[in-house]
Formats: sequence, structure tokens, C-alpha cells
Amino acid sequence: MNPCAKQFALAAHGSQKYGNLPYEVHLTTVAEILGEVAPDLVPDGWLHDVLEDTSVSGEDLAREFGEPVRARVWACTGVGRNRRERNASIAAKLALCPEAAIVKLADRIANMRASRSVPDKRRMYLREYPEFRASAAAVRPSLSASRREQLDRLLSLLDEAAA
Repeated sequence: MNPCAKQFALAAHGSQKYGNLPYEVHLTTVAEILGEVAPDLVPDGWLHDVLEDTSVSGEDLAREFGEPVRARVWACTGVGRNRRERNASIAAKLALCPEAAIVKLADRIANMRASRSVPDKRRMYLREYPEFRASAAAVRPSLSASRREQLDRLLSLLDEAAA
């Protein structure tokens, strides 16, 4: 198993951009948020978009990082014809893989913080905020006590990012 999620993700995302910035900027922010709250999920933070935005397959991800990582990354992956369908697919998958909500919250916090300087994105994230927050919070009873603490901390950070 290859433990180097950062290098794997950066190679997979290649020259993709996050707005006008290298995609690494977004991935680094997500990994840093997880590093503060759920350090064992930092690899998931680096990898959270590889199934959605690159040619990496679920099989590739499981082979390199194991099935639990693949399952959490898959749960963070939106599938559908439009944003509403993609968000609904993530909400449904988070219910089946509750630990992934911690990873997805870190992703959304990073996006909401970055959107402060992009008014259209900011409005979109604020419009989605109540439903997204509710779907992430809904997994709380399924988590261990330590994961509930992590989830609660991230929900607070999400609230701050939305303020």
C-alpha cells in the first residue's frame, strides 16, 4: 500500500485549477483542517476529490490506500446530472459512511472560506448551507464519541465559515 496520499492526489489532479490557483491550494487547506481536528483522516483530505475530478478509479484507490479510504472518498463524491443531484448523492452516501462526513465537512469549510472573495460561489454555498449542515449533522448518532467530538468541532467551523 502506498501511504503517500498527497503525492498521489497531486499527480492525479495534475494541472487542474481551483479557481485561478493550483488545485493543491484547496487540497492543502482540506488536509490542514483535518490535521487540526481528525489527523488520521488527513490522507482522505488529500484524496477527497480524486474519484470525482480525475481518472482514478475506486479500485485504484482501494489498492493504494485500502477499502476504508476508498469508501470515505466515494461518500464525498457527487454523482448526478446537476449540483442538486450531486449534493443529494453525497448526503445519501454520508448516511451509509458516517466518518466521511468529517472529510466532507473539511472540504466544505475550505470551499466556504475560499468563496468569501467570489460572490457567486459564496451565494451558492450559503444557499446550500442549511441542507448540507443538516445532512452532515444527521450522521452524529452513528459515530463513536471521539468522532462525534470531531464532527461537532467541524460543524462549529462550518458555522463560522458561513457567518
